[in-house]
Amino acid sequence: MQHQPQSIAMNNFFYKILTVCSILLFTLTPHAAEIEDNTRLNATTIDQLLDQTLDGRLISSLITPNQELMIRDHGFEMLLIHSQELYFDESLAELTEKYVDRVSLTAEKHLRGYVAGMPFRDISEQDPDAAIKIAYNFLRAPWLGQNVDYDPMYFLIIDGKKGLRRQQGWRFQRYFLTGLKQPPHSSDKSILRYQSLFAEYPQDIRGVGVLTVNYQDNRLPDVYAYVKQLRRVRRLSSGAWADRVAGSDFLTDELFGMDVQPNWYPEWRLIGKRWMLATVHGESFGLEEYENSPELRYPNVHLDKAPYWNFDEVYEPREVWVVEATMPKRHTYASRRYFFDSHPYTPMLPWQESYNRKGELEKIMVIGYQSVPWEDGSTGIGAGIIAAIDLKKMHATVLYNAPLDQYRINDPYAVAVDYAPQSLSRRFR
Repeated sequence: MQHQPQSIAMNNFFYKILTVCSILLFTLTPHAAEIEDNTRLNATTIDQLLDQTLDGRLISSLITPNQELMIRDHGFEMLLIHSQELYFDESLAELTEKYVDRVSLTAEKHLRGYVAGMPFRDISEQDPDAAIKIAYNFLRAPWLGQNVDYDPMYFLIIDGKKGLRRQQGWRFQRYFLTGLKQPPHSSDKSILRYQSLFAEYPQDIRGVGVLTVNYQDNRLPDVYAYVKQLRRVRRLSSGAWADRVAGSDFLTDELFGMDVQPNWYPEWRLIGKRWMLATVHGESFGLEEYENSPELRYPNVHLDKAPYWNFDEVYEPREVWVVEATMPKRHTYASRRYFFDSHPYTPMLPWQESYNRKGELEKIMVIGYQSVPWEDGSTGIGAGIIAAIDLKKMHATVLYNAPLDQYRINDPYAVAVDYAPQSLSRRFR
């Protein structure tokens, strides 16, 4: 087991003290004023709002230390709303009840016996494997739909001192071959999913990207790319799972929050549960595609005000699991802290933090979720806006989705072959 840097350990100590103090303060101040919906929490208002409540909880107890850092030092803002009902794919509850007793972890922390639904139910804080089980729940349950086609989604490449530097249009596709309502893929039951990310705009990067084949047994993925100059599909090294995505601030293993086989990280640790402010009923419903000005095209993003990466979104109190993972030595970061929503059938990841080997905070990732209509007639969760903010480099990438009618989740007519490696040569002809 690797030892934590002293500063991380000290950070954990003060985190626990802060949590205890927040609980005591909440208990001793039952008559604090309740704020109204759409109250703006920012550097100007934070001091006057800390001793007010939202859903009966003190604002000071709902803000994490690094959320406060972002608000005070980096212009981060939150529009506060009261908690609302969360809509999710209710079949996950039925599938979990049906199959959960078959699931276990091997001695190597591989998932064994998973069929469908959530791999683990009723996770206890006393369970020594609680942290990695929470990670498996996030990665295996198709909370973002059993098949997804975001066509396109946009990367805004932002310099915190100079503003928007580049706009890129990407197509993201994911197709789960296991864990589905229908029978699993029959030709190779070891395959977990197909996933691809390819550039469509501007023309100089069109066709750049990769398609990965992830496996149930936690082996490294197969990675493919289409070389448009040669009109050939080429297989790439599997060791690129922690590289940057085409010059953005996203790493491959953190796309949509977390995209890794959990046992590739040497250590997982549960810090505990807490309440925090998070976006699960987001209002970022796509860009204004017919506007030419970036400020009008991406209306939620503050492109006119330094550091240019902040955006308007609504936040509400949510209970989260706080989990820390240690990265391999070759990784860009030394550790990450994940804040997983504790909803049993929608394991969202609204906030995460990446630390270097000195224990210093390097990057924040904020994900805004929203309930959206799926193609099969149900309502589920989608990711509306994502910001990866590198505080050391003062650089960020904001992922902004297209309008709702331009992406598809849970398409009942989707077939595996259209997401598989053999589909690459047809995409950019």
